Amino acid sequence: MDDIWNFLEVEFMSSLYKSDDPFTVDEAAMVYYNNRLLGRPRIRMLKVRNDSCTVIASFAREITECFSNFNPIVEDRATIPPGTSEAYSNRWIDRGTRALIIDFSLFNANVNLFSIARAAMRTAPVQLKVWKERLQWYVLLPERPRKELHYAK
Repeated sequence: MDDIWNFLEVEFMSSLYKSDDPFTVDEAAMVYYNNRLLGRPRIRMLKVRNDSCTVIASFAREITECFSNFNPIVEDRATIPPGTSEAYSNRWIDRGTRALIIDFSLFNANVNLFSIARAAMRTAPVQLKVWKERLQWYVLLPERPRKELHYAK
């Protein structure tokens, strides 16, 4: 699970808040020089409880925790502390994690484009990781034909 934390803290967050442009008004909110981050990224997680399946009696002494596939009935709904450092020290992402979802929104004024991005990682009980990304774009102010524009005289 350390590779997931490394991705979140080192690669993802540093690329999301990175800007080397000295003329940026709010450097922390710029992404790749042209996109403005709207709000904060939201990280959500789906997790199962450690008693979500049964262990055969002959293995019960050796295997004390059992994590099944995700099902709303066995979902772990424990409150998670805010902030990544405390979540990391409390092992927020563990063997019970079944999905990690990252949502964030961007606005690019150069092309009048509002983007909603979602990256999701699914894991199975055997810790197979599968990443999926989805981007949606919305034009906030559609362009009008020139004949509809009114110029001051």
